[in-house]
Amino acid sequence: MGAGDASSFETDLTVLLEARLRQSPKKDERMSDDTLRIEDAVNETCPWSGKPIAADSLTLYRGEVVGFCNPGCRDKFEAAIRHFEKALAERDVPLIAKGIE
Repeated sequence: MGAGDASSFETDLTVLLEARLRQSPKKDERMSDDTLRIEDAVNETCPWSGKPIAADSLTLYRGEVVGFCNPGCRDKFEAAIRHFEKALAERDVPLIAKGIE
């Protein structure tokens, strides 16, 4: 996956989640935070492979259930999100805190 692919993937997923949030019932009418159900997923196909999602390959992203075709794709997504969050956090650190004046 190239650098542009990750950004496009995150943008596409964000658009999908925002549309789902507009249609979703209130959080207390949905699932509990510790129970991920395939019927609550915002997608039907894996964003990486395009294959159908599986019940053992779900994760939460921005409070919504996202499904993947297998745990490997789910784990790759979670690693990408951690990478993006770390990069954003490092970018937002003031230069003085990085030892650059």
